Amino acid sequence: GADEASTTVLAPRKKRAPGSNASKSRPAAARPLSKSEKRKLAKLEREKALRGQRAAAFAAMQRAALPAEALALLRPSAELGKRGTRREEARRGLAMERA
Repeated sequence: GADEASTTVLAPRKKRAPGSNASKSRPAAARPLSKSEKRKLAKLEREKALRGQRAAAFAAMQRAALPAEALALLRPSAELGKRGTRREEARRGLAMERA
């Protein structure tokens, strides 16, 4: 048979109530931030500020943008110094008259 010494029955452990863990009861903010955590937090704040500045810059550019009709009259810099064909020059002259 079975050895009596190896078959001893242990009493079950007491179950803890949920949420009674001592480490969870302390607030996490009580611990000071580490150097890397401070760096990451500063980086997040910097990026948030840059997003706001970027949005303001895009709004300012949108207000200052030329209308499409005015943009159509401008020549690309690649065409500077080039002589266009008669048809291109006639089309450009007609567009300038209409504007």
